[in-house]
Amino acid sequence: LVLEMLPFELEPLMQDLAVVLSGNQGDKDVEVIFDIDPELPSAVVGDRLRLQQILINLAGNALKFTARGHVLVSLRRLAHDAHLVRLRVLVADTGIGISAEQQQRIFEGFTQAEASTSRRFGGTGLGLFI
Repeated sequence: LVLEMLPFELEPLMQDLAVVLSGNQGDKDVEVIFDIDPELPSAVVGDRLRLQQILINLAGNALKFTARGHVLVSLRRLAHDAHLVRLRVLVADTGIGISAEQQQRIFEGFTQAEASTSRRFGGTGLGLFI
């Protein structure tokens, strides 16, 4: 996988994510909260498309498995110097969660958490693996 290193603005990226998530929200009683560190520069250099895909997968998965409550998408500046900004991306929710055992398997080859979860929430279970 080759990553692009091009300048892009963070605010439009988050606005695009909000549009995608609002389309997936349906009539759920879930608030989507965006928390962007004011210390972040407005533009960064990186692969906007890949970051967008990651955010859609993580936040979309959080929204899918949260019946009511909230989904938080947070961008924080970890380090900054003249040539580098490190971001921490956090997606947290009040959904059903993932057991400690299942968390160990997230980065392994594709497996579903549980068949009952798939039946209850739908989908293939590929979201986090992708």
